[in-house]
Amino acid sequence: MIRQFFVSSVFFYGGYRSKFWWWHLIVHRADQLIVHLTEYLIFTDVKAILVTRSPLIGFAWALQLVVRPFGARQNNLMNRLQEFDFRTRFTTHFVLLGSL
Repeated sequence: MIRQFFVSSVFFYGGYRSKFWWWHLIVHRADQLIVHLTEYLIFTDVKAILVTRSPLIGFAWALQLVVRPFGARQNNLMNRLQEFDFRTRFTTHFVLLGSL
């Protein structure tokens, strides 16, 4: 009962399909944790940070393309926005890595 209320009220409002209620908790938070760990704790060299994060962003982007956790409301707007976010991050890291 509580899980159903939690899924339907919080994550349904956020646009997630009900079977992907965990997407933000696991995928986004793990992505942010890895970004902060690699940038502030593990590496001090900029090139090492970019080499480490680029494959991780690519993996998260591929996972987003396969799973598509958001609902199909408004012509898949939320899925397309998240794909644009990953594409922008990956392209930025790739260009910066090529310029170093």
